[in-house]
Amino acid sequence: MSTNASGSGSRQDSAQRPGTIHFEDLVRRLVDGVPAVLGSARSDLETHFKTILQQQLARLDLCSRQEFDAQERVLARAQERLAQLEARIAVLEARSHQP
Repeated sequence: MSTNASGSGSRQDSAQRPGTIHFEDLVRRLVDGVPAVLGSARSDLETHFKTILQQQLARLDLCSRQEFDAQERVLARAQERLAQLEARIAVLEARSHQP
């Protein structure tokens, strides 16, 4: 999730990742859902929504998109290395079973 409590996620990232919702976009969607009858309270609701969302997001154990991508690359490399080692073991086992 690239949404963060500070709302500082890169807008360029959302163009690259469909379905990404940023903090300010989420707040705007919530405020837009408020009935027009409550229009005068929209500003107060927006502030309240931001505060609640920031508090709840701060409680989550999140990492940045960059951290996630870096760990994804580390995992991919580890999986490649594991596959190479498994192939090497298979070759060595085949040799050891030959008369």
